[in-house]
Amino acid sequence: MNVSFEDIACILSPLGFISSDDGGKELCDLYLQRTQQLNQNELSTFGKMCYTGCLDGITKILESEDIPHLDAAETPLKLGYATLIVLGAQRISRIAPKQPKKKIAKVSPFKHIESLSHLISMGLDVDVPSIAGFTALHHAVTATNKCDEPELELARILVTEGQANVNYQDQFGKVPLFGAVKRNHVSAVELLMQSGADLYIPDADGCSPDGWYMGYGPQVTAVITKWMDRRKGVVLPRAEKQCDNCARRDATLKNCAECQVFRYCSGECQAEHWPMHKLTCKPFTPENSVTVKPSYGFESLPFGQMMSTANLIRGATGVPAIPQTAAQQRVANIPKNLTPSKPKSIVIKVQPPFTSGAPSSMPMLVYTKKRDLTCYIIKRDNPRQYEQLAKVIREKGVGGAKGYFVAILKSKDELVIRTSDVLAAQPF
Repeated sequence: MNVSFEDIACILSPLGFISSDDGGKELCDLYLQRTQQLNQNELSTFGKMCYTGCLDGITKILESEDIPHLDAAETPLKLGYATLIVLGAQRISRIAPKQPKKKIAKVSPFKHIESLSHLISMGLDVDVPSIAGFTALHHAVTATNKCDEPELELARILVTEGQANVNYQDQFGKVPLFGAVKRNHVSAVELLMQSGADLYIPDADGCSPDGWYMGYGPQVTAVITKWMDRRKGVVLPRAEKQCDNCARRDATLKNCAECQVFRYCSGECQAEHWPMHKLTCKPFTPENSVTVKPSYGFESLPFGQMMSTANLIRGATGVPAIPQTAAQQRVANIPKNLTPSKPKSIVIKVQPPFTSGAPSSMPMLVYTKKRDLTCYIIKRDNPRQYEQLAKVIREKGVGGAKGYFVAILKSKDELVIRTSDVLAAQPF
């Protein structure tokens, strides 16, 4: 006998949160599959208007005498109207007819964003849970495709206008942040953290976002650690890509010539900020930096190629991998046009051995965002510097596992790393 998803959910839902051991993962996957295969014929006229983003149709129904209850749910999946708008935006708007190549204003026939905003103004309950406990916000930040417009704008409206609960737990105990982190929807993670997402709410398996977010890549790690620091009242250098005086973000930034840490959009901003900056601004010295000899080439590698740990984890949990560029897979690289007369100021990531039980003599991996520099720090070549870097990273780095620093590459054999100023986690 075939048992439907709805039958299974109805049996398990009264038992509380459903763990993986009780079939939670399979049930969640089945639910998401069912929402992707949603049949519009299951919807009422009003539900279809929401799903297709038909603002005119929604308005006419709301102005009629037969006004639907805005906290109702439809189909056996028990989908609220806010959820139907999000699901429709994720599916229907992506199959919209292509616009002509002529330079004319693009007009979409689907108005999901406007429909959601209008319904919220009319009293729409945005936190109506589905049969799996998913709210509209869960769906908006857990899209299978890249979470940008319109999904991100819908999520923003749900939070800002609809006062959606960013910590609502679904039937599996997961808050919306789980889905956004797993799928590397960085802007959605930023929105949720900004709106008060709690990192310490465990799901049915006892897992909470604070315990595993670092495993899903540097981009989400940078956002989450920034907000964790901010909530503690801590602001690390380069937590944002902005001028350190006026906070401008849409301009080319230049480093302070002395410390190389602070950045300014203009000479005027640097001069204005100098009375404050001079209290901490110091050039590179033996006291605040270490000088190492980088190692290149396959003979120094602890493994044969650069692999994304985050993608390995995503693959193990059934989440699509994030494509890597050829540069991101470089095992070694020396910047071009590097001369002793023109040292290169760079931001580097230093990652000590992280494998459990690995000998401390294993090389440290070092690279820049563009991978124009990819090298290793070998302990036998840099015994004192190796230990000093490892200590700084353990005590002040991101989760004690990696550290970001400003550095000066004087030549391919001389890298000066400023250890006194550990930077905020960077998105690489």
